[in-house]
Amino acid sequence: VYLIGSLGRADPARLWGIGLTATLMAGLAYGVFALIAHRATREARAVTLAPSARATTSLRSGMTATSLAIASVALPIALWWGVVWVFDLPSMIAKTPAAVIDYLFLSPTADVAQAKLLTALMQTLPLTLLGLTAGLVFAFALAVLGEVWPAIGRALLPVSLVTQTMPLVALTPLLVLVLGRGTAVTIAVTVSVTFFPAFVTIAQGLALVPRAAVDLARAYGAPWWVQIRLISAPAALPSLFTAAKLAAPRALLGVMIAEWLATGRGVGNLLNQSRGMLDYGMIWSVAVVSVLVSIMLYQIVGMIEGLTSRRRPSRSTVA
Repeated sequence: VYLIGSLGRADPARLWGIGLTATLMAGLAYGVFALIAHRATREARAVTLAPSARATTSLRSGMTATSLAIASVALPIALWWGVVWVFDLPSMIAKTPAAVIDYLFLSPTADVAQAKLLTALMQTLPLTLLGLTAGLVFAFALAVLGEVWPAIGRALLPVSLVTQTMPLVALTPLLVLVLGRGTAVTIAVTVSVTFFPAFVTIAQGLALVPRAAVDLARAYGAPWWVQIRLISAPAALPSLFTAAKLAAPRALLGVMIAEWLATGRGVGNLLNQSRGMLDYGMIWSVAVVSVLVSIMLYQIVGMIEGLTSRRRPSRSTVA
């Protein structure tokens, strides 16, 4: 509340104070859990994210993938309907799937609602894809730096940790002070949301590349960029796709937060306007569309991964 009330006061020092205080609070919480983890395990234990299994082309695997895609849409809808029914929530506020369908397709104002939602989506989706791409590129570049020059990677890691520790709603106003309220601030927020989990996953994939293959390239005098292009990057490609799957929903979240707090455009702004007008039908419609877009982005990454899996070498092949 204090942050939102400070946005229109043209007081940069106050916004920086809020942002740094929030960062300190989050950092202290991180430190507390790190201490508990150290006391509990007596050693540092890395968390390993297994990349997705290589896609196959059999009919059975295709049917399984289709079933999972359908379930990923059906299960949230079923849970949503069940929660509204079990807790007997008021129909004016808690819209059921049927009520959202009526609002978007059957009511007298359905055309207006569809036009608003479509216009907002056309503003949000391009920035989501651009921010996702920028976040993955930045994460990959940072992971490569850490692989080729470990000292540089260690130097940049604290900066990336700080950007993750500062809560996004506190970081966004500071970025607005620096970058203004245009496309640049939206991309910056989205990159901040997406690059760190992508960086961790990609760095892990590069670290798992067989050392024998890397040493062989070095023995033949291959420059570091040739080693990355021909050995490390192809072998770490599964981790890159895993990073993209993790980052895709977060990219949409970053764009919507920037639209809500800064730019006044897109789906995030539509959600903010609907909240002010108590338009619960649009609020629930935006929520549903956001979930569906996140699922769609995840599935698109999975499809691209399936298409490229036939061409990339496995780690055993590289070895």
